[in-house]
Amino acid sequence: MPDQRLEKRREPRASATGHIDLRPDDPIVGDGFEGTLIDLSVGGFRARHKCPAFYPGLEVVFTHSRSKGRARVVWNRILGEEVESGFLVLSRA
Repeated sequence: MPDQRLEKRREPRASATGHIDLRPDDPIVGDGFEGTLIDLSVGGFRARHKCPAFYPGLEVVFTHSRSKGRARVVWNRILGEEVESGFLVLSRA
């Protein structure tokens, strides 16, 4: 039986490590959070952090060792006390 999971990613991802700073545009979410970069693609990235208040559509200013700019939260996955989020890069500084 063939695998029913289809790859929906438009761009290949590369594993990444390192620190990331995330500053949400929504003051209700908070001022800023630190996290860990998990992987990167041309148009986005995935990061692990401790802010369960991030929501799809939330825009953030991000800074990590390879880039900085603005991104939008696309999805979240709660993993115990940590959250994994996928981000779409909107612009780079």
